[in-house]
Amino acid sequence: MDVKPKTIMDFLKILTWQKIIQLFLFFVILLGAWGFWENRITIYNSIKVGARVESDEPFVINISNLTKSYFDTALDKSRDFISGIQIIDVNFKKNTRDTTFFAFNDVDLKKAYEHFSENKVSDVPLFTENEVNNQRLINLINGDFVCYDYRDTPAYKLYLPFPKNIAYICSISIPPYYGRFSGYMNIYLTRKPEGDELIFIRQLARDMSLRIYENDIDKSKSSTK
Repeated sequence: MDVKPKTIMDFLKILTWQKIIQLFLFFVILLGAWGFWENRITIYNSIKVGARVESDEPFVINISNLTKSYFDTALDKSRDFISGIQIIDVNFKKNTRDTTFFAFNDVDLKKAYEHFSENKVSDVPLFTENEVNNQRLINLINGDFVCYDYRDTPAYKLYLPFPKNIAYICSISIPPYYGRFSGYMNIYLTRKPEGDELIFIRQLARDMSLRIYENDIDKSKSSTK
């Protein structure tokens, strides 16, 4: 459709600076309202987490029986997909990480972890010379939800020769937001999550992570590890 020059000139005559500013502010408010609505759950939960009192010292993660029961239910409902759920606390001062809880669906994964624990001679470092794994940890600290091929994670080497049925590991920080990093969670999967399965795992991880932060972290004591 052709736009006549006269039409353009008539439009410019009525378009004052005041109206331009009003139109600009209208679109800014509209865009802000849309962004708030799209992220309303994240914003709400972030405010809840932000109300917590923080400490410069490492947090103590003690998984309660209620949370353990929640994990058992999640594992039972996804027996063919989730092989295990691992909760890891960290000590930045000592540059170490340690498993504080591990729930299993896979017998081989349980054997692998027990074999590793019985033969461990030193603490597992948090940051290493492996840039890929360091970046993965940084992503977690920034509140990202990340998934990796099992063979590309430190667990693959730590847990050799078991297990055989793990394909992917998805991880999320505790809590699942930037600025409150207290540890992280690994979810061991039998296959690469895609589509609805990826959405399910992400939401499950976020729910469990927030539950742990709200109910199972002792913020009044520092870690002695």
